[in-house]
Amino acid sequence: MRSVSIFLVLLLCLCVASYSKASVVGAWLFDEGSGTAVKDSAGKSNGKINNATWVAGKYGKALQFNGTNANVEITNTGALSVDTFTLMAWVNVPGFTGTWQTIATLNTDGPVRNYGLFINQGSGLIHYSFTSNKAWQSFNAKSNIVDGKWHHIAATYDRKVFICYVDGVVDGQTANTLKPDTAETIITIGSWVGGGWLKGKIDEVALYDEALSEAQINKLMNDGIKKSAVVDKRDKLTTCWGFIKN
Repeated sequence: MRSVSIFLVLLLCLCVASYSKASVVGAWLFDEGSGTAVKDSAGKSNGKINNATWVAGKYGKALQFNGTNANVEITNTGALSVDTFTLMAWVNVPGFTGTWQTIATLNTDGPVRNYGLFINQGSGLIHYSFTSNKAWQSFNAKSNIVDGKWHHIAATYDRKVFICYVDGVVDGQTANTLKPDTAETIITIGSWVGGGWLKGKIDEVALYDEALSEAQINKLMNDGIKKSAVVDKRDKLTTCWGFIKN
């Protein structure tokens, strides 16, 4: 009888999972700890490390960027180009460099920017932006994070409102309905293409193809991506597995 129950629950889980498609399209945990390759834990968009070094992170390992020529280049086959999104990362930045510092972005020299998270060169505030028809949609949050401590940063956009979260709390938001420009170019972490070099540490970068809620962002922040069922933001499979075990 228990076998039949397990089968029925699994069948239900599969139905729910297929109906509620997971929205994570890229997750780079930086837990390899050695080498120059970075694995995408959510798909096939793996990356190459350029001049960054392995250090202890917020969760497991992280990468240290030198502020001059270090970044990670992520292959984009099209899946990473989105018009609604959540982009998040843990960052630890000890000081200013005299220029903009990039957390993660998808942009070209066009300019075309699908999405991006940066640190303002003068204020230390989080800057979050995209382009629409090559026109900048750029905003600053309120908190200075240049203090040598770990901070969780997330930007969400649903074509209604653009929100920036710092450490799980809304730190800036603005109404916007425009469609972001998309391009099948690389994602860069720790720089934009050819500049905006970050000096500090980055851990657990993730991209979703829709705007996550504040509760979902806090769960990912508090538990870490690996523990928080990265492949199913609604925790459907986690809930089913817990039911079966009980």
